[in-house]
Parts: sequence; C-alpha cells; structure tokens
Amino acid sequence: MMKTATYKKGVQEIVSRAQEINPQIGSYQDHKPSGPDHFQITLSNGTLILPRLVAQNQQEFPEQVSREWVAEIANTFAKGAAEARQPSALERLFGRFKSK
Repeated sequence: MMKTATYKKGVQEIVSRAQEINPQIGSYQDHKPSGPDHFQITLSNGTLILPRLVAQNQQEFPEQVSREWVAEIANTFAKGAAEARQPSALERLFGRFKSK
C-alpha cells in the first residue's frame, strides 16, 4: 500500500509517546494503511502497528488516548523491517481497537 498523510500529526505524536515508554523505538519516517483498521509506521530502525482509531483520537482528542493504549502500541515495535511480530500482541491490539 501507498504512504499516506492521513492523521499524520496523531501518528507522529503516538510515536513520540511510545518512545517515552520504549527508548529503543526510532524516529518516525512515514506510515501507510495496513488493512482497513490500522497503519504500519516505518521508523528509522523498525516498524510499529497503530490502529487508525487511535491515530485519529490522538490527533482530534488526545486526552482520550491513555498511556495504556500507547504502551500496547509500543509493544508492537519490531526492530528492522524483516523481524517478525508477536501475533498475540497484535491480535489483542487489533481486537481492542477494531472499527465497529
């Protein structure tokens, strides 16, 4: 899928907040849709998975995005593009933020 600017401010803010939880998370490079309900964020040293709803909320209603949500997103960090993610963490995350 193609890169997007959709909710870019929210995505960048989530990356910044995730870096506070996990300092190994690199800097934001870009993001793209990865299915109907989430984005894949390309970092300087890996990737993160971010539910679209969380990016939207961070941009429009940042007070609604809890540290717990950001911690779950930080847990999706995969160092290097080829590194496999833990499916159980992703399944929990997608289940929690899935569009209705």
